[in-house]
Amino acid sequence: NGTIIKKLNSTIVFSSNTLSTKELIEYFNRQAMVEFAEYLYLQNQIGLPNDLLYREQCQWNLSATQAEAGWDITKGDEHIIIAVIDTGVDLDHPDLRRRITNGYNVLLNNNFPDDDNGHGTHVAGIIASETNNHEGVAGITWYNKIMPIKAMGVEGHGTTFDIAKGIFWAVDHGADVINMSLGNYQPFSLSKEAIELSTSIS
Repeated sequence: NGTIIKKLNSTIVFSSNTLSTKELIEYFNRQAMVEFAEYLYLQNQIGLPNDLLYREQCQWNLSATQAEAGWDITKGDEHIIIAVIDTGVDLDHPDLRRRITNGYNVLLNNNFPDDDNGHGTHVAGIIASETNNHEGVAGITWYNKIMPIKAMGVEGHGTTFDIAKGIFWAVDHGADVINMSLGNYQPFSLSKEAIELSTSIS
């Protein structure tokens, strides 16, 4: 069940309403009268994001990580929540404000994890900037929500205690994935323990 989109001599471009690209190719390759069936790929095909900086080819990282090919499999899931434990997230950012769930400020022990450094906003933007909204950048996921957790201060520094507290809060409040774009040159048993306990809980 599908439609012939284009025809050139004995070659046709066919779109299926029910089969995936892989299934469609396998189906036609089984037909004796078909000489070949292949995937038609165009760089600017319909379905790619219309975000301004994506269209201007500023986001080389998405091509480098083959995100476009991944979007053919899935563009994400709004029910899967990604916690970003960092310096917080700009809660009013036009490319993020509709992608944010309730979060936590570990440092002030409140529910206002606004970013006063910028790093956490940058990280959240790479993951989940609102895609296909004609502005800014495209996020890797088109639908997943970000749970912002502020565990580091204005200078971008923090403690393993606050990171561990952020991990526990994220898991206790429904995070499915936790992203921490941070590092430490010393062993940090407390954070390791928090990760291990959170993994066993979930």
